[in-house]
Amino acid sequence: MSDQLARKSQIAIEYSYRLRHQDPQTWVFWVRANSAARFEQSYREIANMLKLPGREDAKNNTLQLVYEALRSEANGHWLMILDNADDETFLLGRATDPPSQDCSMTRETAPLSRFVPQTPHGSVLVTSRNRLAALNWWGTSVT
Repeated sequence: MSDQLARKSQIAIEYSYRLRHQDPQTWVFWVRANSAARFEQSYREIANMLKLPGREDAKNNTLQLVYEALRSEANGHWLMILDNADDETFLLGRATDPPSQDCSMTRETAPLSRFVPQTPHGSVLVTSRNRLAALNWWGTSVT
């Protein structure tokens, strides 16, 4: 692991610890964003942490279940750390990866970024070694 990779992740870890110390009721979710498979596995872990109904049913889209749960203010405040979001292709839907067993849509029709809710009661922290990918994640154009 490079020093740069360790530093950015370590800063995110430290931030999450400080947040939880300040507000123990805030959920902190760590999402490995370096591949579609790891992203989806992280969402399965979130579904299990939240004990979401239907999470074990193969017919249900876990990405959508987690998205809906996090959009609901009833589930409280949360921080999602998207770690290692270096490759924007699968996050933003510019690739045509085949769907995993847990996701019925292709990346082209359903970019993974679609499943990261933007709500007043949730925050997203993105770590990346790729400045352009991080800026594109938020829709910012770089000149």
